[in-house]
Amino acid sequence: MASSLPKRVLQIGSFVIIAGIALFLIFYAVKYVPAAISRLSGAVYLSGDTAKTPTPKKTPSVISTTTVATTTNATDETEYSQESPATPPKASNPVTVASNTNYVPRTGGPLYSAPRYYYYPQTPRLYGLADLTVSITAVGYVKGTNASTFREADEVPEGRNPAMKFTVSNKGTNASGLWRLMVTLPSEDKDEYTFNSQESLLPGATKNYTVFFDEAQSGNNQVLRVEVDYRDDVDESNEKNNKDSASIDIED
Repeated sequence: MASSLPKRVLQIGSFVIIAGIALFLIFYAVKYVPAAISRLSGAVYLSGDTAKTPTPKKTPSVISTTTVATTTNATDETEYSQESPATPPKASNPVTVASNTNYVPRTGGPLYSAPRYYYYPQTPRLYGLADLTVSITAVGYVKGTNASTFREADEVPEGRNPAMKFTVSNKGTNASGLWRLMVTLPSEDKDEYTFNSQESLLPGATKNYTVFFDEAQSGNNQVLRVEVDYRDDVDESNEKNNKDSASIDIED
């Protein structure tokens, strides 16, 4: 009986030590592991507005009105009565309605009925190739993950996330179709970030973006780059205007 007592004490002591180690590991995991994972998985955020397409030109469509002349006496005093104009056709595409201009003979010469003009938006004719271009318009920083807090600056203060604004345009004569976007950022996690399936842009259309990121590498003249159609999925008339870059200082 006496010999078994030290063994039991040893077993209890071992259990207490193991339980203590387990509690320490649980405390360490709760306190330090999320921060370590956060450092390894910095996030990049992309915000874009609705693409802006130029206001279509308006093409006049002619719809005539009919004027009837009635001669009342030999001195050519004429009364005029005008009928209601024809109802403009309902159409979403440009239309041109031929004018039924009437010439009514009377003393003193024909009477001309003036046509009325109705204007309908003209959809741009698509032909040839698209031409996507990109231009960085500003660099600066945001507070947290709110793109609306963007402030233009040459230096990112401590506790703020670096950000840049850029504009993508289609200067070609055809729709771009879906395209891909890539940004290169001085992040501690990785450098290149890609965004797929950006909306198609019509000729003359533009779209503004804001990109910002956390876990940035500190230092002066940190380079930010952006490239549209980086996989050459879009047939373009000019493939040399798909990139732009800028630099910014990032504090520790």
